Amino acid sequence: KFTGYFTPVLKVSKVADEVYKYPIYTRPKDWAGPLPTRKQIDGHKVLAGKGLELAYAKSLVDIYYMQVQGSGIVEYQDGTRQLFAHNGSNKQSYRSIGGYLARKGYLPASKASIRGIKNYFKRHPERLEEVLYSNDSYVFFAPSKSQPIGAGMVPLVEQFSIAVDPKFIPLGSCLLARVPVIEKDKVIRHEYNVLLAQDIGGAIKGPGHVDLYTGIGSRAQRQ
Repeated sequence: KFTGYFTPVLKVSKVADEVYKYPIYTRPKDWAGPLPTRKQIDGHKVLAGKGLELAYAKSLVDIYYMQVQGSGIVEYQDGTRQLFAHNGSNKQSYRSIGGYLARKGYLPASKASIRGIKNYFKRHPERLEEVLYSNDSYVFFAPSKSQPIGAGMVPLVEQFSIAVDPKFIPLGSCLLARVPVIEKDKVIRHEYNVLLAQDIGGAIKGPGHVDLYTGIGSRAQRQ
């Protein structure tokens, strides 16, 4: 099974205002007990005012998808950019919001792409919190001067780096695979390619699932 992931570019502000009001957090260092769930962080605001805010985004959905991808490039209002790298999680199990939407009958599974889910929330903003909070998992970030790197601590290379379940495919493995070739949002054929296991992901489980890194920005997202 092939899935794909990418590095999103997210417009942010260094300070909160009426437009940029949703905080992006770094990991709390001295938290006693289990780290809070997504609902506790975004709904109950248990981390607010503790000096953990890195920047502010326009949308919880955009932050959510940066968390799913594991890292992101933020673009400040003056045009400067910075990588926000993965800085750990709250150790809660990942649950797909696309799967939740399908189970509830809100959105067919065939429409549960990033674009499809974002369009659904535009039509049904009243269900945003219900759906997002169905996934307790929460990812924290840290500013970085490097380019996107994986769990193997080396830079990710589009179309070559993959995320794997290291219980079955060790990090550093070199694989030969028949990789889907995408044109106009469709798989038109497969081509053999060498892939490098350089990353892991909370949703990547089992021996038959790899997650192909497609690059940075909107083109990579579409693929």
